[in-house]
Amino acid sequence: MDDNTTVTWDAGASGLSDTASMKYVANEPPVLQQHNNTDIILKLPMGKRIRDILWLSVWCRRFTVDFGEIFIPPGLDVPKPRVLPEFKRLAHGLRSSNISILDAKTFYIPNLHYDGAGPDAYFWVGNGSEPNIMGTKVPNEIGSLEPLRGYQGEDIEIQLPGNLTVYDIDWLAVWCVEYRHNFGHVYIPKDLDVPPALGQTKIATTTTTSTVYTQATSKPVNVNCKELLRGKLNVMWEVMDDYIVIELIGRIQEDQYMAFGISGSHGHPQMVGADVVVAFYDRRQRRFRAEDYYMSSLSQCDGKLGVCPDERIGGKNDVEILSGDRSHGVTRIKYRRLLQTNEAVNDRAYPLDRQISVIAAIGPLNSRDEANAHSHTGTEVTVDDVQIDFASKNDHTCTDALDNYRDENGPEPWPLRTILGEKTITARIGPTGGKRGYTPITGHPSWGIAWYMNDLLIPEIYVERGQTYTFIVEGGDEMTQPAK
Repeated sequence: MDDNTTVTWDAGASGLSDTASMKYVANEPPVLQQHNNTDIILKLPMGKRIRDILWLSVWCRRFTVDFGEIFIPPGLDVPKPRVLPEFKRLAHGLRSSNISILDAKTFYIPNLHYDGAGPDAYFWVGNGSEPNIMGTKVPNEIGSLEPLRGYQGEDIEIQLPGNLTVYDIDWLAVWCVEYRHNFGHVYIPKDLDVPPALGQTKIATTTTTSTVYTQATSKPVNVNCKELLRGKLNVMWEVMDDYIVIELIGRIQEDQYMAFGISGSHGHPQMVGADVVVAFYDRRQRRFRAEDYYMSSLSQCDGKLGVCPDERIGGKNDVEILSGDRSHGVTRIKYRRLLQTNEAVNDRAYPLDRQISVIAAIGPLNSRDEANAHSHTGTEVTVDDVQIDFASKNDHTCTDALDNYRDENGPEPWPLRTILGEKTITARIGPTGGKRGYTPITGHPSWGIAWYMNDLLIPEIYVERGQTYTFIVEGGDEMTQPAK
């Protein structure tokens, strides 16, 4: 054959002689180039499905020569994605919706929640009846192998590394390597018949449609964050098309709100004339809420004047809540609103050409689940002029993640215990002690279990150089489940 020979893929509905029925009538198909162990994805012509054809061949149209063919058996069960259950919920708020295996290497995890508090946690796969230390790290949705950040209802895809496929593993878990702790897992069935991993199963996720947040151990990418109330309230933001997306992160009680918005006057924090959003957890309806407010005076709303939801004074709630989560005493609520709404009186525009003064506050909710008066001590309301350029990129000045905290309004923690002069010490696992135990004593979130030494919760142990001490450890013998 000469250099002008045209070789194409061809498919037929009855037999090899029916090639004319599959000829292109518009654009000519590309001539096949040389291939050597190449993976190729072929898309059938418009309207054709696998069940409509009987064979696929490599065909030379000039010399009507068949270079090779494959026949499609009748009743072929075409590989397709497989839907699994959600993550088993064991620790750190891990949960999700039903997980899907899209192809031999790709997992789709919708509505993923995880508090991000595990110090050395990863997506983890392996073999055996339970997740265990003999597993393999799986890169996160952006291909990183750094410890997992927190997730607040995000949809993500992850892919198995190297030559590993779903046929090689028994489970997918979120696992803390340092503490050998399983936060939750899902089992992989043995009767899988999913598509090969050739890049054909990519779908839209939070990662592909919005800003990607990287691990908490490094500075976020394309994320803005500013501290509003030291140790109590941070704000994150980004502009997406005609919307401003805002996330409030507050160390508040369940009966409190957090408020953020544009000051009533540029250059200093002024509540009168301010346009704010009040975000909180509605305990009666068991859902997170974000309400559009306008402040005409420093008083409780009477239906006309005061600190009022827009809807109570003839306006509209222009705020759309996106997600909410509460863990370790920290509430995170994300919402969006138009940069410029149609309510000129109650709503102020978010400018993108300059900095603008903002205000923030936290305080109690009243019986109507509306914002009540906050204290004016400076710890619950902005007293200095805080300005934000909402068009900025990577304006990340937050230093406190807010989840290492002491419960200031809770009961007094138990006093710190000590062990001194004892040569034999028995270590057992037990509960963390609730509002008087591990977290109030240390100021760090608990793992749900804690060590007791000689029946004392996390005591300080004094030992003397040159002496011999015996530790009897009764920590359980179930290696795959540290909590047991």
